[in-house]
Amino acid sequence: MYQADEAWREVLRETTILDLVKQVESEVPEEILSENKQWIEERLKS
Repeated sequence: MYQADEAWREVLRETTILDLVKQVESEVPEEILSENKQWIEERLKS
């Protein structure tokens, strides 16, 4: 179990915000992104 947890943490350390953004852009339909754009931008300013 400890090894699995360490492997998971290593993947997280290697993942950037840009990686997450690219994944969201490729997986979430444009319509949903557009509807939530304002909410996302407000949170990014915080």
